[in-house]
Amino acid sequence: MFIDDASIAFVRTNRVLGYRYGLYWPRQVYGRLIEELAAQGARAVALDVIFGELRPDPLVQMADGEFLESDEFLALQMQRAKNVILAVPENLMPPRSF
Repeated sequence: MFIDDASIAFVRTNRVLGYRYGLYWPRQVYGRLIEELAAQGARAVALDVIFGELRPDPLVQMADGEFLESDEFLALQMQRAKNVILAVPENLMPPRSF
């Protein structure tokens, strides 16, 4: 699976997902991707996306009604999956939560 023009257009226009975003997806989108791939039994998830800083993306409502920051949701899904590989350039480390 990879992000291409078609997947960007799908997320931008699909009402079924409950949200619509352009190229710069909130981190929750990556968290939901990791959650789904883990549920389907993916042996590893590699993201060639640079997560160099925390961002003020929209909040994520959890099943229990609690709200998490989008970055917190991504970090939670990465921790749950235990098999996520991030691209990390030499000169930029991701936030500790990732």
